[in-house]
Amino acid sequence: MPGRSGYNSLFMDPTQITGRVGDVSPQAALGEVQIRRGSCYIYGRFDNGVGNVAAVAGQACYWRDLANYVFTSDISDSQGGGTELCLCAGVFLYAMTDLYYGWIQCGGVATGVKLSGTGAVGQILIPSTTDGVLTTVATGSVTAAQAGAQRVGTQLAAAVSTLATVYLTIREA
Repeated sequence: MPGRSGYNSLFMDPTQITGRVGDVSPQAALGEVQIRRGSCYIYGRFDNGVGNVAAVAGQACYWRDLANYVFTSDISDSQGGGTELCLCAGVFLYAMTDLYYGWIQCGGVATGVKLSGTGAVGQILIPSTTDGVLTTVATGSVTAAQAGAQRVGTQLAAAVSTLATVYLTIREA
């Protein structure tokens, strides 16, 4: 799959990220999408926001600037302004350095995803008002504040210490 803007990341594999902190300069086109082993990944730039919220593997990230593929870990700086209505971009694959470029997961099975509680198999996931956390919601139990929230995925297994395996259903920007 050729990249945009003259980049070609045909041989890049976002799943091979051991020891990564991101890229100082872009190594793929911003917004490039890769499908690997049934999961979807998107390349962008990380900005830890005004609150300097660190990127942590398995935690949610949000669109800070959707048009330029900039994501943040600081929900208050996201498009949607710190509510359940923010735009979730995906989950971090690794602890990314502020203002570096890198891959996040936006679709498919993801393990070690941070949830608001233990939840249960089949519960839907939406953005939380807490940085990096997805809220579990039983079907039919959405509150008025959550009514317009983006459905981020579905919980596949009960969480252990609020970390769970989920199926992400976020679409490419």
